[in-house]
Amino acid sequence: MASAKEWTIKNGQSFEVKLASTAWNSQQPNEWFLVKENKDSLTKDDIIDTLKQDVEGVVTFTTKHYKIGENKLIFISKLNSPTINRMLSREVVFYVK
Repeated sequence: MASAKEWTIKNGQSFEVKLASTAWNSQQPNEWFLVKENKDSLTKDDIIDTLKQDVEGVVTFTTKHYKIGENKLIFISKLNSPTINRMLSREVVFYVK
């Protein structure tokens, strides 16, 4: 899930998005990463930022680094479980006037 107050912002404004998994466990929190566009891997070269969940499992990401027009952010959520590691990719698109 991804939610934002505004999906279209004016140049100079901050863009903020909140991300959450539909199911999460506070004992095994997900790891969240912002990765380069068109990348779906977690190599050292592809990871831009590592994000932390709050106590309710929500990640808040804020940026002022964007271009005029369409912008895409790619987030990967990684669940480390005892049986298997699972990764989900989420593309967030916002616009700047």
